[in-house]
Amino acid sequence: MTVQTRPYFHTPSRLEMLFQSFQAELGTDMLGTYLLSAKDNKLIYGILNPNQQEYPSFYTTLMKIANLISEKMQLGQVEENLIITDQFYILTRSLSQNDYYWGVMINKQTPLGSVRILIERYSPQILLAIV
Repeated sequence: MTVQTRPYFHTPSRLEMLFQSFQAELGTDMLGTYLLSAKDNKLIYGILNPNQQEYPSFYTTLMKIANLISEKMQLGQVEENLIITDQFYILTRSLSQNDYYWGVMINKQTPLGSVRILIERYSPQILLAIV
């Protein structure tokens, strides 16, 4: 008797579909993205290269330090943090009053304004998908 197996089909979650759509809009300019919980420093979602898997938690610490400095100096609430290297940008945005951090790694040739507009458009949908 032979057993027929059906291929496994993964039904993407709402969160996965949103990030896939975001990635499709940015195309090859996007090198990676991650969504972190600020409370427990947990990676909720990530499209990252294997050598980047352990580093997103550092961005949570970085954002917390930026918030602390901003609070102590009475500068207002930190909305985002931008790291610029010689090859790419890492833009980390605070979501839901610092409960979550969404980071996007992009080529340096990518217009930051376009990325910020996309992040602004997708942020409410991503929050609805995780809360």
